Amino acid sequence: MGDCSVSNTSACSVPTTATWNNTARTIPFGNFLATVFIDSSDTAYITDFSGNQVFKFLKHATNATIIANATEPTDVVVDTSGNVYIAQGSLPQILKLWTNGTLSIFTSVSGSGSYGLAIDSGNNIYMSDYDANRVLKLSSTESGNGAVVAGGNGAGDSSNQLNFPINIAVDSSGSLYILDKDFSGNQRVQKWLAGATTGTTLITGLTLPQSLKVDCNNYLYITVGSNVLRFPPDSTNGIAVISGLNTPTSISLDSEVNMYVVDTYLSIFNVL
Repeated sequence: MGDCSVSNTSACSVPTTATWNNTARTIPFGNFLATVFIDSSDTAYITDFSGNQVFKFLKHATNATIIANATEPTDVVVDTSGNVYIAQGSLPQILKLWTNGTLSIFTSVSGSGSYGLAIDSGNNIYMSDYDANRVLKLSSTESGNGAVVAGGNGAGDSSNQLNFPINIAVDSSGSLYILDKDFSGNQRVQKWLAGATTGTTLITGLTLPQSLKVDCNNYLYITVGSNVLRFPPDSTNGIAVISGLNTPTSISLDSEVNMYVVDTYLSIFNVL
């Protein structure tokens, strides 16, 4: 399920030669976890899809705190002011949890549901509107329906089309990475430059990919099967940096380059 760029900082803390091992701190909670987002303070935000809740997990903590109730939350991002944005999977809505604790509807759009979220360094919010086969861009400081920045030309595999886009990420230049996951056709990653009307296919041939992230060096991470694959910028060749998981559906990196991985069907998340 979805997400965002791993870092919005100008100095990248993620080495291009970074490696991780499979020795994890495993934390069980929730019912059917969907995604994890790490903010600039290394606080983790985790969505519990079937439990209809969003958790906040402080660094080095042993217990999480419920911060919001939402309808089948599929993704979460946090802006630089600490406001939390939550995609409600079965509704075409994003909720906003303000820093004062108020929970309100940030936006509602036509369609069957929102899915993935991403946020850029300017606090612009991106939402994958999977039913309408498009990605929307919204300002975090203004209400509204947003602007279409990718797709929106019907379902298909042409360069100006998407077909069930679920997860999205945005890099420091504003380029979008879209996991286009029509189960009967597209299983591809599209790169959509800022302001472009068409996308470029970066990766194809994935078997049931679940999520993607991009780090501050524009390395792409995709969860596929029981693995987390890492792709150099604009490369089609990924290597498994983590393997042997059950069903990883989301990853994020903190400031120390620890990798947080949601393992959905085991209802746990791992810190590696």
